[in-house]
Amino acid sequence: DRSAIQDLLAPAEAQPGFSSVVDLGTSPSADGGAEVVLTMRLSIDGQPLRAAPREWLLRGAALDEYDLANHTWRRGRSNRSQFLRELDVPQRGLRILSTRGDPRMLRAEVSLHAGSDRTLFTMQPLTRFESESIRKILLDGEQQALLSAGPMRGVVTYAFEAPLLDSTQRRLVTPIRPRSDRYAAGWELETARITELIEEVLTERGVEMPHETTPAQGKELALEALAAWLSDTEHFSYTLYRDPIAPGEDPILNFLFRDRRGHCEEYASAFAAMARCLGLQSRVVTGFRASEFNESAGYYVVRNADAHAWAEVYLPWRGWVWFDPTPPAEVAAEAAAGRPWLLGVRQRLEHLELIWHRAVISYDARTRSDLLEGVSDRVDDFIARQTWLADLVDRFRRTPVDVQAGRWSALLPILLTLVILASAALVVHGLIVHRRRLAALRLLRLPRREQRTLGRQLAFYLAMLRILERHGQRRPAWQGPAQFTAALANTNPECYAPAVALTDYFYQVRFGDRPLGPAQKSHIDELLQTLEAKLNSGAGVPPAIAAKPQAPSG
Repeated sequence: DRSAIQDLLAPAEAQPGFSSVVDLGTSPSADGGAEVVLTMRLSIDGQPLRAAPREWLLRGAALDEYDLANHTWRRGRSNRSQFLRELDVPQRGLRILSTRGDPRMLRAEVSLHAGSDRTLFTMQPLTRFESESIRKILLDGEQQALLSAGPMRGVVTYAFEAPLLDSTQRRLVTPIRPRSDRYAAGWELETARITELIEEVLTERGVEMPHETTPAQGKELALEALAAWLSDTEHFSYTLYRDPIAPGEDPILNFLFRDRRGHCEEYASAFAAMARCLGLQSRVVTGFRASEFNESAGYYVVRNADAHAWAEVYLPWRGWVWFDPTPPAEVAAEAAAGRPWLLGVRQRLEHLELIWHRAVISYDARTRSDLLEGVSDRVDDFIARQTWLADLVDRFRRTPVDVQAGRWSALLPILLTLVILASAALVVHGLIVHRRRLAALRLLRLPRREQRTLGRQLAFYLAMLRILERHGQRRPAWQGPAQFTAALANTNPECYAPAVALTDYFYQVRFGDRPLGPAQKSHIDELLQTLEAKLNSGAGVPPAIAAKPQAPSG
């Protein structure tokens, strides 16, 4: 599937939430952080987790190349496609890695709010993958990255397993070895200066500077000491906003030697650079940190604000080992700030919305039709076998009108209760839809007056999203507007060019404080009509996933 491979290899711009590129030259936005990306139900050795004993890191992309000119981490593009394997997902599940012995096994059942991106978030080491809705996946075994080979719509469910290993159990899973010594290796920027800093830090903490002949335990101690030093708030300050750096200066060097302020991306980047200066292969990983637990529903909730970056280092005796040098208390505070007010109420509403998506919206037309036909057949069969029901209806018809009225008056309180419950459900649904519209327009954190004003001006963007959703393209919660339309344009530039232009108008109004004039409004109407026409013609369906022509009926 060429388009899916392009999704995996193509970088995405820095956006709120998950991204497959880390751009250290821009500041991540905290807007729209309350949107739900996925929910995750966990069990260990078959026992469901009823509380939140710890946080979990969900991997999305492993970034092994650092571009010195653009200050970005991205997936290595050289010969990456040869490492990808397209695999069928059988009904019984797909074995990814084999284990030895009997390690404690973590099982995660994930409900992902899918969109144009095909990333499947998992943990490492990944040993097993299951899904009833995803029939093919793309696996990069070296990066432990997973994509759906086909498009995903609505709420997609899948499950995966990963062993819980401590340092004494590292041999229970065969390490995934890099295919080349050059992968995720080498550092060309101020190597001597960074190495000198490493030696100072380790000496201060009483840890020996590792060398080529240093035992495995000594190297691990050095890495743990460097991670602890970076996460020490006496040395570094955590912030969502990056100050502009001087021309020609690198953000990682600025973070280590001058400013010492940054986001999780700077912490992970600095740690990866230091590990490479020690001669170790390392990479930056982007994904999510799961810490919010919905106790009433029994699962973790992962939101846009939970997007996170950390580092992985290859240790031959253990495989790829993760290190998170970002101050944990600061990360927790950022995630908490992105959670909605009245969290408990919101969690219950989100749980109802998830059930609705999984039970109704995510079904395709064939599934819904089969389900309704099955229910209808069962009802007809039930009535046919229950002769008392027909007798009851017949007796009611023959009953005098005054008696019927008495029976209806007895039923009136029940009917009123049902009407009240239905009205309450409509109100709740309206609130959910309204909040989702505000989230789509990135207006959640603005005062209500600004929400109303910008909501009217940006109605065209919601119209564009509705057009795309009618044709199976739904923007996932974690994906920003520009990244969403860029991913669509990557599959079909001509078809989705109007969507890109409409998104440009969105940014002008939402963030550029530029009201629309008559000419711009007329152009927007033309763009919406053009987009609808192109999608109706079938131009937006990638050739690899286009539906086969149906034979004429009769």
